[in-house]
Amino acid sequence: MDKQTRSRYLRRAAIPCTQVLALGGMFAYLLGLISGYQCLAAIVIVFGIYFIANQL
Repeated sequence: MDKQTRSRYLRRAAIPCTQVLALGGMFAYLLGLISGYQCLAAIVIVFGIYFIANQL
């Protein structure tokens, strides 16, 4: 597998993962399972994954 193909697959996989993490963090916060800071940390991680995936 060449580098372009690998990068395309990683970008394709990163977008659904970030959406699941962000939505899961927000729902867990609304249900009282995690604190606001943990929800904010999940959203920050999501943006980090998203920006790294776009730079591949």
